[in-house]
Amino acid sequence: MTARKTLLYIAGHYPDLDKADLHLLLERGIGIVSQIFTPDRLDSPYALSEEQWLLTFNHTASAFLAYRLLDQLMYPIQVNASIAYGSLDSQAGLVASPAYHYASQALLEAQSLGEGVLLYNANYLEDQLTNMLLLAWQEIIKEQSEIQRALRLSYELQFPLYTAYAMTSEWPFQEIEALEILKMPVYAMEEKLQDYQTIDFQARKPLKIVDLHAKIQSDHFYVTGLYEKGYASAIAKMNQTSRQNVDYHLKSGRFAAERNYAGAIVLQLEREENALSV
Repeated sequence: MTARKTLLYIAGHYPDLDKADLHLLLERGIGIVSQIFTPDRLDSPYALSEEQWLLTFNHTASAFLAYRLLDQLMYPIQVNASIAYGSLDSQAGLVASPAYHYASQALLEAQSLGEGVLLYNANYLEDQLTNMLLLAWQEIIKEQSEIQRALRLSYELQFPLYTAYAMTSEWPFQEIEALEILKMPVYAMEEKLQDYQTIDFQARKPLKIVDLHAKIQSDHFYVTGLYEKGYASAIAKMNQTSRQNVDYHLKSGRFAAERNYAGAIVLQLEREENALSV
């Protein structure tokens, strides 16, 4: 039986890390993401190699949000990826399906653009528009300092970008904390992250779950409303630093812009998927 579904093709990379260690970290991170996205995930994650994995979803926006969360969970490990929307033939097998072909093409292109790049391929006329949004969003992240990229996770663990149709409100915080401990040798290799190797999970605020569609402010001509103030003190306690320091990084790291761009990408992916489903 052939059905049009979504593939997320992931490739992790960290030059100073043994492949077996990289595989273990990716496996743990993907396992966490897989649990959170259980409502929209189809099959269990599939390892193609030590550093490459496939995840299947019903919806493209789910795959994007899953990648975005995985990117934060894995940092400073770099994660290239592709999202493909196409036919999955259950009889021919996953890697023989058009969706896998689309995903492979997009991943090769993403890797050619540098580390941590995500591209989209549905073999559709609007793919270029979607990818321009993705590249603009990723440019914000690339311009962030190492500390700002590390702090993104502390914000996300309190107020995540969330869609009710794709994600569960029950997050495996013990497993997330265990992953952070496993990543400590990687943090130790990063000179600028020496003071950010551990997160105090007890200091975080309770997880705030609100569907992002409800948070987008309809009285504006652009996507906004997906960033909230009030988390600087908790983030500071989680990372054993000052609130003033966190305030600086939240502003200069353009956390609000990153989240609003991500929201715009969710809307664009939903729009394109609806067009392809007609």
